Amino acid sequence: MTPAWLRRWVIAGVGAFFAFSSGVFALPNPFQVTSDLPVIANPQTSTAVLKDFAGSLSIEQVLARTQEFQPPAVMGHVDSHSHYWILQTFTSQLDTDREFRLDGQWLSIQTHVIEDSQVIAKLKTAGMSGGYSDLSNVDPALNRSIHAPSRSPLFTLKKGQTLTLLSKVKSYSTSPPKSFVLRLVDNARYLELRRFGLYIEGGLLGILFALTIFGWYSYLWNRDRASLLYAVWISFALFQVLGIQAHDGTRLTEFFIDTDDVFLGSGSLTTILSALGGYGQAIFYFLFAGAFLQFARYFPWAQRVIYAYTAFVMAHGVFSMTVVHNIPTHIYWMPNTVLAILVFLMIYACGIARYRQGMKVALFFLIGAIPYFSFRLIFASGLLGFTSVFSLLPESGFGFILQSTNVSQGIGVCCEAIIMALAVVSRNAWIQQALNASLDEQKTLIANQNKVLESTVAQRTQELVEQHKALDASHQVVVGSVNYASRLQRGQLPRPIRLEDRFVSFSALWEPRDTIGGDVYWLSSSEHAGSFAVAVADC
Repeated sequence: MTPAWLRRWVIAGVGAFFAFSSGVFALPNPFQVTSDLPVIANPQTSTAVLKDFAGSLSIEQVLARTQEFQPPAVMGHVDSHSHYWILQTFTSQLDTDREFRLDGQWLSIQTHVIEDSQVIAKLKTAGMSGGYSDLSNVDPALNRSIHAPSRSPLFTLKKGQTLTLLSKVKSYSTSPPKSFVLRLVDNARYLELRRFGLYIEGGLLGILFALTIFGWYSYLWNRDRASLLYAVWISFALFQVLGIQAHDGTRLTEFFIDTDDVFLGSGSLTTILSALGGYGQAIFYFLFAGAFLQFARYFPWAQRVIYAYTAFVMAHGVFSMTVVHNIPTHIYWMPNTVLAILVFLMIYACGIARYRQGMKVALFFLIGAIPYFSFRLIFASGLLGFTSVFSLLPESGFGFILQSTNVSQGIGVCCEAIIMALAVVSRNAWIQQALNASLDEQKTLIANQNKVLESTVAQRTQELVEQHKALDASHQVVVGSVNYASRLQRGQLPRPIRLEDRFVSFSALWEPRDTIGGDVYWLSSSEHAGSFAVAVADC
């Protein structure tokens, strides 16, 4: 006799064969939506997947190939080059109608709602491609916000109704989803969780916005490299948190930029903007740390390491935003993570060395780097596929929001930014004090040099006075001797009486150049008649 279980399997197989043959697609086991359903449910057993490599299948073609769908567990890793069709079935056991939506870390999710083998609705695109809120364009003064459509693709599951959702999805190669299962989200209850998320993100953005203003003001006031790099780093951090892929999308593309269905490079404009903020924040944090701790002067080799790491991160970012690849996530992010940890430890060791060298404000950096590194390590572990430590928190309130590793990194950035703002202020005060001390030291040195110079001048002046007195005495002796010699010389010149009656015509003019003349003349005595003697001499 045939066992009962075998008869049931045969009957089910024959029924499935005739169902496929008649063109009616087979549904997975419906997921029972009950009153005790969690806010976010994971309908693993009610999901089937079809791979559409080129993404060229239409909804009608997919419905005709439902027999080719497979369970998520046998699909392997997500292929970033391919599209997938995810089939999910839900049955309501609720007492009232309720709104739901599907959620997942896919680049794009285009969902069709099917009832009785017929497509009854095509929902707006979801995923990481946008999520712009039309409420942003509604004037609250006109009180028309109730008429604005939801930013999320919602569908209503009525009491006792069974619906099939067929979603076409595409992955972002840099951060592919870990599962093919789209989560079922109870929209009304999730909005309460979202409120907590907005509180956290609003606080982070408020802090970073204030610090951005402070950073640029500090740079305009001080005009130094460390202040400039701090301002740039905080600006990127603000942009990163504004574009962070949190529990329900990004605030940048929800309130400010409508990027729905805008795709560039390897992803959407939303993912590109988010990546720019993340990569820029990581790069300029290390550049700022090097400038703050004065690596160029004290550790030039460490400064070169930072420049090399910056070049690597820039290349990694360009590759992420432009190339579609299937590199496993943990392999793709491992070099970036390991290098970041090593560079951070190098900077921290140099910070300790600078503190020991007398840079007391380095203590701010050492303290602020701890929460930054801790939260960033949690973020990196999420990229590598590890479970966040915040997963131990309850899935409600702030605990649920903190389970996002992106939010963890935003909190770490804010903690570091606040402490480093104090560090920048203290560093400027420290530099000013060092400058004032240097000026005082120079003033003291100049005053001492002036005293030495005055003493030297007085000593030299006294020596000159004494030398002048000695020279004046010698001069008086010489002048007296010369004057005496002049009197003797003039006394030797012949008087005019000796010239009388001796020449018919004769005159003499004797004018010495100085006190003593170099030429003299002589005439013999006139007391004797007859011949006489005349002499002219040149000494």
